[in-house]
Amino acid sequence: MDVVHSGATAPQLEGITSLCALGGSLLAGAFADRIGRKTVLAISAILFIITSPLQIAAENTQMFQAGRAISGLATGAFTVIIPLFIAEIAPKDLRGRLIAIEQFALTLGIASADWITYAANELPSSSSWRLPNALVLIPCTVFVLSLFVIPESPRYLVSKREDVNALEVLATIRGDGTINHPHVIMEYHAMRQAIRYENSFPNHNSYARLFSGPPENNFRRLMLGVTTQSAFQWTGANVIITFAAQIFPNLDLNVDNRPIFYGAISSTAYCLSSFLALIFIDKFGRRPTMFTGALLGFSCLLIMGVISLISNWMYAQKPLDLGSNSYSDYESIVTRNTPQEYRNAIAFLVVGYLFIAIMGYSWGVLTWVYPTELYSQSMRAMALSISTGLGWMFIFVLVKITPIMLMNIRGGTYLVFAMSSLITAIIVYRFFPETKGKSLEEVDLIFQCNINYFDVNTRHPQSAADALAEMEKLRGNETILHPFRDMAASGGDGANFDYPVVEDLYTYHRRQTLPAL
Repeated sequence: MDVVHSGATAPQLEGITSLCALGGSLLAGAFADRIGRKTVLAISAILFIITSPLQIAAENTQMFQAGRAISGLATGAFTVIIPLFIAEIAPKDLRGRLIAIEQFALTLGIASADWITYAANELPSSSSWRLPNALVLIPCTVFVLSLFVIPESPRYLVSKREDVNALEVLATIRGDGTINHPHVIMEYHAMRQAIRYENSFPNHNSYARLFSGPPENNFRRLMLGVTTQSAFQWTGANVIITFAAQIFPNLDLNVDNRPIFYGAISSTAYCLSSFLALIFIDKFGRRPTMFTGALLGFSCLLIMGVISLISNWMYAQKPLDLGSNSYSDYESIVTRNTPQEYRNAIAFLVVGYLFIAIMGYSWGVLTWVYPTELYSQSMRAMALSISTGLGWMFIFVLVKITPIMLMNIRGGTYLVFAMSSLITAIIVYRFFPETKGKSLEEVDLIFQCNINYFDVNTRHPQSAADALAEMEKLRGNETILHPFRDMAASGGDGANFDYPVVEDLYTYHRRQTLPAL
């Protein structure tokens, strides 16, 4: 290892990234409602590309850490805006799956980077880490180019009174590509009605509104988002992956660079398990997946803690070996003098990777899905920036205190994370509403009405027109007085019918000054 990496360990770099990502998250929330989701993404990606050479060409530790810090700002912005953007543009029945695809792509990138680092470690001198850092520029450049064809969020456009553009975006991503399509009109009206209601509040675009109670219950929503992010971190999943090379016992595997190898195996298990979420996330509810994930995680951590304590494993300080690729300043001391001790080590390794897989399938994905579904339009970016920022803060804290816990309470560290997982399961069961299959406007009604928030199958009207149609059906009135209500009541797509009212609406927005929302 050369002079650049000799002064920085992987946990130290992780701490720098997470701390700066906290700042990036807060900045993204402040600017997303002012300059747009796409613009924030473009600025963040360009910032990442510009600062990457600081890491690639670093001649000392300070230069490398400076590049990592600035790229951390962009990383924090990505973690707020990308899930937010997908949630605002996705159909309600595919929203979870589309955000899960983003999370799977993220874990695939991490796993690929770990294996590339493992393979590049045989390269001479500093090329072993400069090459992996340089390869990151390829997907980032592709991402920047893709922004030229990705539309802006229609909900953001409606909030900025750009109704014509919002209708055109909805026509592109919904229905048959025409603005007449009933799905386009119904969704447009649902967005517009919700935003008009929000704008009736005097402080509708203020951070102070996040702490309000009824009728919107924004503070409850914020606490749910913060709890989701912080609870996932306190399960220990991220730090166990980060410190996998140090906490997983050495089984004398015949592999080179064991620390990097263990890290690559951990990220691969996490990636493969997150792929399962693509299949099941929109079939099962958010609540059941988070509840069972926390309970199963509790079971795994409990077993890991008991094995570690029974085996009397210790973690001790050690000097950095500047001639190796050791990324930490401490290591596990695992005795395997008897067959039983060796079996304990194997059991710990199996249960540890099972825990990573469980978290990857459940909380690793839903930590990013669930908070995006909780908030109203004008609160979404600000609330997500706070909840995501606190998530990054807890990553920073846990990266710093986990080594101290391991060296002082040893296996008790896993028991602390186990109790946190158990408490999380109780909180989810008691307080978390179900959001699967509901539009973002329907989720608003969950927090504003006394309804069956825990029921996956409960259907809530998207808009006033939809609500009127449901009321007429309940009264047995078969006479539908408005085409929008006709579409809502029939449940059909109505794509083959011509509704002049829709064309008049579009023409009005196209030719006249739009009324203030």
